[in-house]
Amino acid sequence: MSTIALWQPAAGELVPATADTPVAITQYAVQLAKKDKQQIVAAFDSGHFEMGVTYLWGRTINALKKELSNVGVGLIGEMLGRADVDEDDDINDILTEREAIRLAEELGVISSTDGMRLRHTYELITHFSQMDGDDGDLERLKKNEALASLEACVSGVLG
Repeated sequence: MSTIALWQPAAGELVPATADTPVAITQYAVQLAKKDKQQIVAAFDSGHFEMGVTYLWGRTINALKKELSNVGVGLIGEMLGRADVDEDDDINDILTEREAIRLAEELGVISSTDGMRLRHTYELITHFSQMDGDDGDLERLKKNEALASLEACVSGVLG
C-alpha cells in the first residue's frame, strides 16, 4: 500500500548568509534577466533603495502570479470563491498581491516564512509609496530593510 505525501518546498536557504550585498544576493535570482539584476544593483549602490525594491517587487509579484497561473486560473478563482473567473481570464486581473502570497503559501509554492517575508516587503513598499510629500522627505527605506527585501524576494520567488 502506498502512502500519499504532500509536496513540501526544499529545505534550506537558497541565499547563503555570506551573500550580504546586492551583487551577491542577485546572483541567486535565476528568474531575473541580467539587465534586471544590474538595475537593482545600481539602484541599491546609489542609495535609491525605495526605487530598487519597488522595481524588484514588480518582478517578484509577476513571477509569483505566473507560477500560480500554472495551476489554472479557474482553480485560482474557485479558491478565491469567485464564480466569475474562468481559464480565459488574466491572472493579473483577478489576483491581488496579498491574495497571490496567501495562495502561494496554501498551495506550497512558498513556505510560510517566505510568505511572511514577502508580506513584510509588500507592506514596506505600500507604506513608503503612500506617504505624503513632507513625510516622504523625512522618512526613507533603510539599507538593511532593502537588503532584507531583496533576499526575501530572491529566496521566496526569484531563485
